[in-house]
Amino acid sequence: MRPRSRAAARRLDATAAHAGRGAGCRRPFPRARPRAGGSAVAMSMKQSAIRAGFRNAAPALALAAALCALPAHAGLVTMDELPLQPADGLHVGGVLFSYSVDGQPDADASFASYGVGDLAYIQDPSLEGATRGTLRIAFDTPVSRLAFGIALQSEQPQDDSVLVSLLDADGRPFAELALDTAPLVAFSEARFDYAGAPVFAVTLRFADRGSRFVLDNLEFTSAVPEPASAVLLAAGLLLLGRRRR
Repeated sequence: MRPRSRAAARRLDATAAHAGRGAGCRRPFPRARPRAGGSAVAMSMKQSAIRAGFRNAAPALALAAALCALPAHAGLVTMDELPLQPADGLHVGGVLFSYSVDGQPDADASFASYGVGDLAYIQDPSLEGATRGTLRIAFDTPVSRLAFGIALQSEQPQDDSVLVSLLDADGRPFAELALDTAPLVAFSEARFDYAGAPVFAVTLRFADRGSRFVLDNLEFTSAVPEPASAVLLAAGLLLLGRRRR
């Protein structure tokens, strides 16, 4: 064989080198997209559970909102609901009256009493009694608003003549207010009006223990839902629990 020239050898080497590079430079496979891992699946399930929980709770929330929107129960005792009788131990219109002298029950306070006439805050009949005793008014449910008219057997202004004590659930006073009375029509009178923390009972004591008092037009507003509203809420929540099962 005829020996190859140097130029031919260089051409062969270059051709072989080019062929080698072409054979080794393959196009890489397309990179696969990563699949959703376990954490992503768990997050999706958790979000679905939260949405389902909100859907299940929606009826209960709507029921509670509707009950909260109900108007509060208001009461009024004008002392003409029952015939004339001792006030001590009398229950009427969601109110229990108690009257005592020196800590002992006493009959010297009468419900539905006549004789005072029509004053600014008092109209016959009314609750009338001796100022030597203490009048206690307890409510079936705590009240957030309380008002009444009070008059004394006097035609002169009376400073700090009536001490009103507001009692909590344990029967302890959490506030005490002294009333001044003035003769607006005939007898010295005043109007008590309170709105605030729940009141379970109220007591009235008098500075002059040798006179008479008259109370009328007892107004109050309940601080908690009425029993019927509470029963309705409980029934709605019970029905919702059964549906979810």
